[in-house]
Amino acid sequence: MLNNYPRWYTFTPPQWHVFPPPLTSMTSEKKRATDFCSKRKVGLFDGLMEYASVIDRQTDRVLAEIGLSALDFEIIVILLAGEERSVTYLARAVSGHVGQVSRRVSRLVDNGLISRRRPRADRRVVLLKLTEKGMKIELELDQRIGEFKQGLADGISREEMETFEAVIRKMLDNCDNLLRD
Repeated sequence: MLNNYPRWYTFTPPQWHVFPPPLTSMTSEKKRATDFCSKRKVGLFDGLMEYASVIDRQTDRVLAEIGLSALDFEIIVILLAGEERSVTYLARAVSGHVGQVSRRVSRLVDNGLISRRRPRADRRVVLLKLTEKGMKIELELDQRIGEFKQGLADGISREEMETFEAVIRKMLDNCDNLLRD
């Protein structure tokens, strides 16, 4: 049955009986854990999931240092386009509940990252826009996260990266085709 998998998909059945050796100190703990993990086979899909997970964890860490949540960041990125948007629009864009987004927006307004405006034509509507402070925070986040992502590509040649990106594009095209059928 394992022979039916494509060559690029590395599949290793679970080996419940394999454990890292006992640990003797904190310094050796990290080394042994690293050695144990580096010997495992990683398939393409597992590798992509781990890569995305690492980026998510780092992004969350950087956001926490600045005092923002992932939802705050999504709202800021949407408003970065420069257009004024309503809370309802933002809630749809982030697939969140209007109440949850409204609470986050209030917090972002209190912190001076976004501003509210009521148009004269319809006073029931509240439009939101990113402030200068919000733009500066977004630039800082973009730079810090970008540096981390760049570090993940250290040691990878331009040709290897182009090949990797071409494979990912083909896989995304395949996803689109499969979802259309």
